[in-house]
Amino acid sequence: MSGGNNVLKEVAGKIINDDGEVYDEIYVGDKILRGESLKYYNETFEIGKGERFYKVWECARFELDNETLTGSQWRLLSMLGHYIQYKSCVVIHPNGRHVTLEAMSKILDMPERTVYNSLEKLIKKKIIAKVKIGYDIKYLVNPFIFAKGKRMNKTLIDIFGDSKWAALHKDIE
Repeated sequence: MSGGNNVLKEVAGKIINDDGEVYDEIYVGDKILRGESLKYYNETFEIGKGERFYKVWECARFELDNETLTGSQWRLLSMLGHYIQYKSCVVIHPNGRHVTLEAMSKILDMPERTVYNSLEKLIKKKIIAKVKIGYDIKYLVNPFIFAKGKRMNKTLIDIFGDSKWAALHKDIE
């Protein structure tokens, strides 16, 4: 039993000293922090605490440079990155609502026609996808280019798996 809260802790392993004697136990959920990790932690500073972020895969970033995207397309991509949903790559507002063409136009302070044309070019290049579900149009960002996290659902593989961007990732399982 642990402390006074009468909760049983499940032993996951034992710590043995140099003499082969059990020194302590490791319980399920415990973390091991190595000296070099602690040193790194103490010598570095965390930035952007609480801030959201997304990543651009390095292999894809170099390929994007060869796509001759317009300034409007780059602005649109940059804006979409702020709204990528974790795992699904659906473009949504923090309140859960999908980011519409009209919303993109307002956020970017660009005419809807310009945003529409930019979206169509990015869709053609499989950088993003447009999916209609019921009456709603949803935009998805290609997770082989931009992502939050390293795992993606099967639907994203179905949508973007045949793109040249997927071919950049040799380790798809």
